[in-house]
Amino acid sequence: MNDFPYVGTIHCGECGCVVTGQEKTKINKKTGVSKSYMYYHCTHRRDTPSKKCSQRQMLSEADLEAQIKEIIENISIVPDFLEWALDVLKSRHQTEIADRQSIYDTINTSINLEQKKLDKLTDHLLNEIISPEEYKKKKDEMKKNILSLQSKRGNVEHRVMNWLELTENAFKFASFAHTHFNTGNIQTKKEILRSLGQSFILKEKKIQIELNPWFIPFKILNEENNRQYRALELTKKGTSNELLTPFSLLVPKWLPE
Repeated sequence: MNDFPYVGTIHCGECGCVVTGQEKTKINKKTGVSKSYMYYHCTHRRDTPSKKCSQRQMLSEADLEAQIKEIIENISIVPDFLEWALDVLKSRHQTEIADRQSIYDTINTSINLEQKKLDKLTDHLLNEIISPEEYKKKKDEMKKNILSLQSKRGNVEHRVMNWLELTENAFKFASFAHTHFNTGNIQTKKEILRSLGQSFILKEKKIQIELNPWFIPFKILNEENNRQYRALELTKKGTSNELLTPFSLLVPKWLPE
């Protein structure tokens, strides 16, 4: 039994059913040698007498992979560009840390102020300055504020620690996915396809992929910076600092909000 790498990931663009794989064997009339070919098509499992899916054509695995390769190429960057790009990201990361630390400190100050208010409120209750009912109402409001601030602080910590790693991974994917897809085994191809997006639709023998949002800027990168990179020939002309300026304008598209 053959393993079809794209079964379970792609759905029919008309009826929504899972796209399945099918093997067909063809015999060369001249040599008598048989060869197997893989095809993909809608399962039509939701077909009813009153409503049938019109997607009856089969798409060869070779054609499907050619389309996937084209999509990968649209978000690919030249490997030599990777080190150049990561230099900018790491430089921006230092600024990002400073900016986020400022936000982090402001939130901590607000939490401390709310906690002091809560302590003072307790003193008022103990000294019978306020009633138990008023105390409970104000205490609940303050605790709600503190929990909200703590949640914001947690989000800041998470973004500061993870955005650079996630962005580096996106750049490395954009540099090497095409090569790995061409040379990889079935599991590798499956993982690369699934890494591209969240929605995979096959309709009229064309695959449509809703790309993950972090891949969208690479289209701009391809159109602008890759072209500039090739024209300027980084290793032959200018310094990396001179060439980082146009790319650095795109970096904020990957920065966390």
